[in-house]
Amino acid sequence: MNKYSLRLHVRISFLFIGIIFSSCNEPVPPEYTGIENIVVEEINSESARLTGDVILMSEEKISWNIRDVDIDVFQDNRTVGNLKITDKSKIEFGENTVPVILNINLKEVGKLNSLLSLLVSKSITVSLKGNIKVGKFVYNKVLPVDEIIEFQLEK
Repeated sequence: MNKYSLRLHVRISFLFIGIIFSSCNEPVPPEYTGIENIVVEEINSESARLTGDVILMSEEKISWNIRDVDIDVFQDNRTVGNLKITDKSKIEFGENTVPVILNINLKEVGKLNSLLSLLVSKSITVSLKGNIKVGKFVYNKVLPVDEIIEFQLEK
């Protein structure tokens, strides 16, 4: 190879590497949009177990993996339960529903509200606060969750 072709190969290589680095954008993670379809599965004097669907919206064509869910259920700034994901699912392009289970300690709720008012209204208003951790390969992103929900205590 002569000097001219070697220089040409080096220039083309730098141009190719520059194009690759300039096209690498940070991926846009999915967005938490809310929780729907809350249904009381089991209720007794001590606890309530509810199921629901967390709605996540993804605007990217790549799929995301749910790595971890750390969401606590609060009432009057006291922890009364937690939210768990039923399976580690993938988030595809568009709107996705992820099934979750909410476990609520009704003894803690009873300390905060009078038991009589709970029996009369048959509904509880709680707030969900925490994070959903999603990732793709080595890139991880934390989605904050801060929402107030109300549900009926009837099965």
